[in-house]
Amino acid sequence: MKRSKSTHSTYRNIRFERGMENQSYNIIGRASLKGGLALTLTLLPAIMKAQEPADSLYNNLEEIVVTADIPVITNHDGKVNYNVSEDPSSTGSTLLDMLRKVPLITIDADENIKVNGNSDFKFLINGKEEPAFNQNAKLILKSMPATSVERIEVITEPGSKYDAEGCSALVNLITETSQRRDGYTANLSLDLSKQIESLSGLARMKYGKIIAGVNASVGTNIPFKNHSWADNSILLNNPDGTEASIMKSHAKQIQDFNFAMAGLNLSYEPNDRNLFTINVNYTGMGADIDYKEDYLLKDFNMGTQTSYDRILTGDVSVLNLSAGINYQHTFADHHILSGAYLYSFGNQKMNLENDFSYKLPLPSALYSTQNSNNITREQTIQADYSLPLSSDKHLFEAGAKGIFRNNTGFGNASEGKTPEAQSEVMASRVSLLQHQEIASAYASYTGHFGNLTAKGGLRFEHTETRLRDRVKENGYSSSLNDLVPSASLSYSISPLSQLRMSYQWSINRPSISELNPFEAVSFGGITQKGNPDLNSVDNHKVAVSYSNFGNVVGGSLTLQYTRTNGMISATYISTPNGIIQMPMNIGHSDTPELSAIFTWQIINRMSINFNGAVRYKDIRSNLNSNHGWEGNYGINWSYSLPSGYNFNAYGGQGTKSIGLQTTSSEWHYYGISVSKSLLADRSLTLSLNAMNFFEGRQSYLNIIELNQGESRRNWSASNWNVGVGISWNFGSIKSLEEKHTHHEILNDDVQKNSNSQGSSSIGI
Repeated sequence: MKRSKSTHSTYRNIRFERGMENQSYNIIGRASLKGGLALTLTLLPAIMKAQEPADSLYNNLEEIVVTADIPVITNHDGKVNYNVSEDPSSTGSTLLDMLRKVPLITIDADENIKVNGNSDFKFLINGKEEPAFNQNAKLILKSMPATSVERIEVITEPGSKYDAEGCSALVNLITETSQRRDGYTANLSLDLSKQIESLSGLARMKYGKIIAGVNASVGTNIPFKNHSWADNSILLNNPDGTEASIMKSHAKQIQDFNFAMAGLNLSYEPNDRNLFTINVNYTGMGADIDYKEDYLLKDFNMGTQTSYDRILTGDVSVLNLSAGINYQHTFADHHILSGAYLYSFGNQKMNLENDFSYKLPLPSALYSTQNSNNITREQTIQADYSLPLSSDKHLFEAGAKGIFRNNTGFGNASEGKTPEAQSEVMASRVSLLQHQEIASAYASYTGHFGNLTAKGGLRFEHTETRLRDRVKENGYSSSLNDLVPSASLSYSISPLSQLRMSYQWSINRPSISELNPFEAVSFGGITQKGNPDLNSVDNHKVAVSYSNFGNVVGGSLTLQYTRTNGMISATYISTPNGIIQMPMNIGHSDTPELSAIFTWQIINRMSINFNGAVRYKDIRSNLNSNHGWEGNYGINWSYSLPSGYNFNAYGGQGTKSIGLQTTSSEWHYYGISVSKSLLADRSLTLSLNAMNFFEGRQSYLNIIELNQGESRRNWSASNWNVGVGISWNFGSIKSLEEKHTHHEILNDDVQKNSNSQGSSSIGI
């Protein structure tokens, strides 16, 4: 099996080397290739002797060469695949850059990531949740080289196994390839650019019944660092419409970070009935911030004015560890029973120091310090059973799961006239405990009736939650029972085209970072804090889609409607000294959306891919409401030459984004890359890439509508990037795979922080 890289597809050649001087044959068969593409294999010769023994056929067969095309993008059964390994721009790019090209995923000017226009999704690695991604997606994805991932899956219909504890979508980062023979394979990648310098490696081996895989990545942006600027203004009005106060500030921020990630996966298969797997993952990240601000506040009611310069320095650190063990037994009639245990630990710290130089008036405190810490501990036990019947025409699945969480949130602040004379501000102290136990069970059925496939599932979930504030000595508890259905119906018009309808219901629960009421330091007059009174969120989604990726021109079209009840959204509360931003259950939102994917193989080795969406958001609460249209698109052109050169150009843009009280600016991106594969086996690849290179800075405007006033933030960032990369594949085999048990643990019920998609992304 030979694999050669191309811009559009993978070419797979099957060869049988024997003499074939006097024989020719007609062989027609079918194969299923990775990526969801069905392939018909045909060899047209002159004569076929039906009575000839099979051994004679093999002995006289000289060579069969089968060439198959796998598109960069496919869409099937509620899952979109983007084959990163087939994109020549992957070398020298970050994983965040690559996500911009994936259908259904948008990354706005603030580098906030959304799927189907929502931040309600989870990241997985090889089907397993990695908590660090869901807490600090921006910095981690910016730190990871794109070459560390084989393909990206966007799962828009997770199914009954995940729905009740889940979200509207999953983004699965696949780092594994396939393997059959003993041996090893490895890859080393070095990427140097203005935005990130990273080194990554992975190695996998098979020896007998043991398969092992290790991967590691380190990255930093210290040589160049991130620069951004902001001009902020907050205008507050009196009830009669006259101006009450105005705040203006100008700020500059410099941020650097370091990142490290490592993983180990082991599988042992003593026989074809039993499989054991072990996985251990580590993620560590540290970021430093240097923030300078000129601040002016005029209070027209009081006739006072406050003016100062501020220098803020701080650091954020994140540590995540997880370890799990899985066992799977396959019975003689192919039904499968599996069990799994997973433990995960997370620790996120933030320490900030302020040095004020006041002009008006002279304050009592010139220095202040803020510290916060959120710790998560989680244990999960899971059992799953699957029973295929009638040659896999019918499939029954059932399972049970227990999740046990113990999370803590801390915070404190101190101030004084000198750094040494600071004393703690007791009113700011926070010590929050969250205990949560979830017991759930699910059952689902999948049936194939000719061209029709039907799937239905039901999940029951019981949740006990206890939250206690040890400073205020109060708390609350809740007990919930949820019965969550899901269903889908697919009709195969042809082997490569499909019509699909589906309904999904999912639940999200607030995370400890959203619950923690500690007030973080203010940036641009806006102070963030959590809300311990948050409740769970219900999501309902109905979708109809058509897909066809089998011809020179292919694609998919999806029409969906999403209703979210009790949605968690950042809300903004006016105070005399600025704005408090905190998450709240605001009411509901209704979002119809039309999305499309288009692929075109223009000529051999040249292709173009397009994806876009348009949606209408209607968000309503008891106090506020907002509505409007949103849209975005991305386009990618690729061309490869037999000599090993690959060319890629891409770009995209999005309209303004609608929130309950916010309207964010339009955004855009563009880039080009060139790569060259070297050596006889094309194992060494050099690349050059550039992004947003015509603009020294990109500028944007965000507006917050207040009950009596308005906040405007004009900010700009140095987003341009130029980089080079080198990637080397080596080993005794070309492909390999860590084996999986049939079911893996995935806890994706925790709502991401609505204030930010990475609590480490502080400041501008």
